[in-house]
Amino acid sequence: MPQIHHALAAARLALAEKKVRIYWETSGGMHPRFLPVLAETTLSSGGTIKFDLKAASHAIHFALCGVGNERTLANFAALAENMAVRAGPAPARGGDTPRPRVR
Repeated sequence: MPQIHHALAAARLALAEKKVRIYWETSGGMHPRFLPVLAETTLSSGGTIKFDLKAASHAIHFALCGVGNERTLANFAALAENMAVRAGPAPARGGDTPRPRVR
């Protein structure tokens, strides 16, 4: 998933320039080492992360995507386990959200 490097660089530039919200829409199949930085850019800006799980069944997911769903499920579980819960909905303007940290 080489695009993630460029997407993260663009997110950092956008956050440095303006108060924006960062929203990630992903298959969730990225390498787990990217999870903390995705979470940080999202939570610090008041955005969200969306995982697009095509199917809970490995076989169906493989038929649809050409890869199994194990990494997506593992990444989703890791984010859910390690994320602080946001107190409420994102504020009207990005950047005003308290900055929960990934453990």
